[in-house]
Amino acid sequence: MKRNARFTPLIFGCLQALLMLPSALAQSEGDLVKKLSGTDARTRRSAVKSLAQIGSEAAWKAIAEEALGDTEPQVADEAQWQMGRASWSEALMETVDSKLALRARAELVRERVAEALGRVQGTVPAELFTRALKDKEAAVRAAAAYALEARLRLGAEALDLSDAKELANLRKAASKVANSDRDERARANGIAALAALASVDPGSEALAKKALSREDRSGLVRAASLWAAGDVNTVADLSAALADEDHGAAMVALRLLHRRADRDSVVALSAALPGDGLPAGDAKMRPALAWAIVGSLREASGLSHGLARARWVRWAEGLDADWKRVADPEKGNGKREADEESASTTFYGLRLVSDRLVFLVDMSGSMWTKSGDTTRKVQVGVELAKALRGLPEHASFNLIPYATFPGPWEDGLVPATSKNVEKAIEWFERNTQRGKGDVWTALIPVLRDPEVDTVVILSDGAPSGGERWNVELMRPLLQDENRLRGVVIHAVMFDASKFLQRSWKAIVGDWGGVQQLID
Repeated sequence: MKRNARFTPLIFGCLQALLMLPSALAQSEGDLVKKLSGTDARTRRSAVKSLAQIGSEAAWKAIAEEALGDTEPQVADEAQWQMGRASWSEALMETVDSKLALRARAELVRERVAEALGRVQGTVPAELFTRALKDKEAAVRAAAAYALEARLRLGAEALDLSDAKELANLRKAASKVANSDRDERARANGIAALAALASVDPGSEALAKKALSREDRSGLVRAASLWAAGDVNTVADLSAALADEDHGAAMVALRLLHRRADRDSVVALSAALPGDGLPAGDAKMRPALAWAIVGSLREASGLSHGLARARWVRWAEGLDADWKRVADPEKGNGKREADEESASTTFYGLRLVSDRLVFLVDMSGSMWTKSGDTTRKVQVGVELAKALRGLPEHASFNLIPYATFPGPWEDGLVPATSKNVEKAIEWFERNTQRGKGDVWTALIPVLRDPEVDTVVILSDGAPSGGERWNVELMRPLLQDENRLRGVVIHAVMFDASKFLQRSWKAIVGDWGGVQQLID
């Protein structure tokens, strides 16, 4: 017994070491590949993680062939997420540049790969972006343009531009998307990508300037042109853009003025505020934009003034000519929560300043569970009725419950008249939608509606249907979707795990939104 006891600590230590080995090393590559064709989605997802950790050519080929097009979004999203987190290698190159990835038949697979190219670590060949920018589908071209811009902003080592012929091809492909793409999102992303390329390639400078279109009919293109011009915009240019009828273009102008962080920028922001608070129905500036400006000024000054134009102008004009904000200019835009007396309405205690807002309500299984003496859905209906009745009549709103599919009350925003509000409340009381919680399919059309400036999502935070499932992946996807639109996203959440709380807090924080946790 004594002799055996001598080896017990050693044996125990070896067992511990084996348990701590990465799952990719604890299972053979062949076994993991077989699991990708299994019936359990969670097992397939776990196999994707392990194969990505191995990172061999066979592993990436299996991920592309089996997982990127998986019918279960948790598996396909995991494949896209892991591909974007990988370090660039010859093994990954062989897979990406094949009929399994960028040349795949399925549009969504090509879109997933194009997006991942913007996040992957290392130096990526320019030719891959050239190919994706020439894709026949607009969604792929838009994703490729955003990914190209993302790589260029990472630094000189993130994109291989050493081959003159490949650089010329990339320049031509990016220019075509930026100047003549029929899809406004692809064109807008192309304008931003071409401007980023011009920052490292003198041969693209003239093409980038030609692509700018600040008077374009598309608000998205106007917003992209402002964003692409960056610091070349004058304060006068940005001041004029604050009055753009497109909310996204105005919000881009605000972000660029915020980034300047000098006296002229805060003078311009102060002067842009409406003269005497915010009159009801003021067509010149909507509340969401006005309070976003106040948030920027509060961060710059440390003051707590609200919609008090005269006070802000007095403060800004009293600054020294060489004044610079000390805070990080890339942070801020602040929470756009109004002062209590200025809120348009409240929802579960969340003060909302918008007069063009949409409520997205998750109707998946958790909504129908008992909470006290009744269901969560009944309780939500009570709070929703309070919020809708609190809206001023000059406001516009919509209500979109969603489950396996979104089921909007109306096709777009409607005036918040007493009649419309009561109709919406009664309609929600009768609503019996059930199924999975596809928040992505419900959210994207709302973000793309130029009339909307604020969206409130009520959910347990766990997507469970549709093309998108991974909340970590949703964040960079929403950064692409919303950066030229500037829609404020709030999240009212119940029964969410700590992981989901952290993930959604980061998502809404990107847009000045607030996460409200409820019991």
